[in-house]
Amino acid sequence: MTDDLATTPERKDAWQHIEHTRIAFFATLSEANGFRARPLTTQKVEAESRLWFFIARDSDLAHEVATNPRVLVTYTNEDDAFYAALTGTARVVVDAERARAMWSALNEAWFPGGPDDPSLAMVRVDVDHGETWEPTTNKMIQFLSIAAAAVTHSAPKNEGVHRTLM
Repeated sequence: MTDDLATTPERKDAWQHIEHTRIAFFATLSEANGFRARPLTTQKVEAESRLWFFIARDSDLAHEVATNPRVLVTYTNEDDAFYAALTGTARVVVDAERARAMWSALNEAWFPGGPDDPSLAMVRVDVDHGETWEPTTNKMIQFLSIAAAAVTHSAPKNEGVHRTLM
């Protein structure tokens, strides 16, 4: 596995993957329960370093971010064989105008009052570190490599490319 600092085109490509993956696993540190993670829909990817999510204003997530703003956001896209882990600083934002700009009808399932729903807040994550992993072979070759490694009790070869985004 190579470990490289991503070039500008590679970073741009990674952020496009992130933008199209949409569902993230968002992890916070809870004082009571340690690490907590939950799936969230990415509402917007901004400036290749900022992520936006809708959350409930009075949720555990909002309280955890207020207590400890360091978060981990991961993306997995099996179809594209793309994996990313991003860390950053989060903050809860209440801004109906910004919410309107990101709003879609699907959000009404959680916030029936629309972008003006009094329970709606957003989490903004300013990403300060990111890593991606992408295999360099197709899924069948990956499976065969892992199977061979299991039989021979050796690590699989050609695990893919690991890059640091920032």
